[in-house]
Amino acid sequence: MSRVHALFLVLLAFLGACSMRSAIDAFSSPEDRAFAQNFIDRLRSGDTKSLEVSFEPQVWRESASQLGQARRLFPSGRGTTELIGFQFSTNMTNGATRRTKDYTLVTHDDAHWTTTVLRTQSEGNGPQRIIGWNVNGGSEMPAAYRQFQTMDNMARGFWIGGLVVIVFIVGLVIFLIRRSRRRRRDPLMGQGGGTS
Repeated sequence: MSRVHALFLVLLAFLGACSMRSAIDAFSSPEDRAFAQNFIDRLRSGDTKSLEVSFEPQVWRESASQLGQARRLFPSGRGTTELIGFQFSTNMTNGATRRTKDYTLVTHDDAHWTTTVLRTQSEGNGPQRIIGWNVNGGSEMPAAYRQFQTMDNMARGFWIGGLVVIVFIVGLVIFLIRRSRRRRRDPLMGQGGGTS
């Protein structure tokens, strides 16, 4: 395989990795994604009691009775759950570190959409605890998911455009190098004549 073909394959692989989904995967750890998915799975299965350890105690006291109601806002079938938003921030005060993470997940099937928002906080090396949550369900695609798709398509378009420019530059450089080599082999090239 030539270097040009190898470079092209690398660029294609790079293009496939450049999307909003891959960016979220890059910024969130496998543990973060598992934490969010576990919340959805336990909530939908009705196993809300096991979620208590994931909550800050005061928030759990306020939320325990509401979690069962939230279960009814999800699609009746299995559906698909996607993490479409993830943000985190870290604050250090008097040597203590506090991390806050925000998750946005959408669970959907052909007829129903559910948006789940979680906010967690952790102190130092301690586990993250839920300090806020919200679940909304309906028959229409949520605006957050529509925006996510738009941004995902824009990111892909940006990288496709970038790929085209890079391929053009690489092709131009290869053309100029080959042309320069031909001129060195044939000193009469470019002087209005050539060998006959």
